[in-house]
Amino acid sequence: MTSTTRIIIIGLITLVFATALGYEIYLVSSTEREVTSANESADLEIGGDSRAKNIALLQESSKSELALIEEIILTRADLVALVEKLEKTGRDLGLNVSISSITNDSKTSSSANPETVRISIESRGSWASSLSYVKLIENLPHKFSIDRVDLGTDGEGWRTLISLKVITYPEK
Repeated sequence: MTSTTRIIIIGLITLVFATALGYEIYLVSSTEREVTSANESADLEIGGDSRAKNIALLQESSKSELALIEEIILTRADLVALVEKLEKTGRDLGLNVSISSITNDSKTSSSANPETVRISIESRGSWASSLSYVKLIENLPHKFSIDRVDLGTDGEGWRTLISLKVITYPEK
């Protein structure tokens, strides 16, 4: 055999080994991709169950906080009950209470948007009852702001004027 033939045979053998090596590398990377994909799918399935359980546990443990938030936020249907509660609280303290006005300050009347409602309350009675009434209103568990409180004498007793701004939200 001549040296040229040897070089050609060695080159062919090297080419066959290189092709076989390349094919093996391709098979390994293809198998790795399949395994990775299967692992990701399994992680998603396991993680999905785990996340669902975590969400359920969180909801269960947050019931009291959710109830508190629902009590603080007033819906439009809750407005009548709030007005009745304001009147009853004053009467229970021995005051003569009247709601002098309720106005809707919202520019639009979209049922999906919150609305701003202003409530003006007027009461007459003793100093202690009037001051207790103001403190009770300040501590109601609802989200509102007190725009104005006026306490003054009115001949026979004390007159209290209270102006509230209440944000009401649509029903769930």
